[in-house]
Amino acid sequence: NTMTPNVTRQNQRPYQPFSNVYGSLGNGYQNFNQLQLELKKQWSSGFLAQVEYQWTRSLDDAPIVYGVQNPHCPDCDYGNSDSIRRQVLAANWVWELPFGKGHRWLNALPHRADQVLGGWQGSGTIAYGTGQPFSTTFNEPNGYTGWFSGRADAVAGADIYKGKQKGSHDIIDGVQWFNPAAFVVPTP
Repeated sequence: NTMTPNVTRQNQRPYQPFSNVYGSLGNGYQNFNQLQLELKKQWSSGFLAQVEYQWTRSLDDAPIVYGVQNPHCPDCDYGNSDSIRRQVLAANWVWELPFGKGHRWLNALPHRADQVLGGWQGSGTIAYGTGQPFSTTFNEPNGYTGWFSGRADAVAGADIYKGKQKGSHDIIDGVQWFNPAAFVVPTP
């Protein structure tokens, strides 16, 4: 669809005399690949450790956010699946502390003392993951009729990470996640 500047939105709608016509595509395709690894070890000393890693590559033509950009070209939406992280690493551990009856230290505690000092555990969990894919978008400029909001255009040859400090995304101190100059509002 081409938009004509400064012509009312209603006059440019393809299904006259209706305004918004919402549709739902019941088809689409996805290419999904995933690698999952797990390492688990329990020691006789009461220590258990577990590490899990997953690598995912998911591509589809059914965007969740903003829907299909062009209903006449669903292939134009083929790209990274919304909300699916590329990499996730999770680790956890549990350590049964060696105090109290049946353990290495304080084995001969009286029953009441063992109820207080024995049977303790320490544990921890940590998880890291890459961010979710997203599309840069723009909003229709105020007072400009016939130009719909949607995805921004990438500037050919522009460095998406220009000005970013290597390995840092400190947005509090002004380090941006990406270079906003690498994207422009599409032509009307």
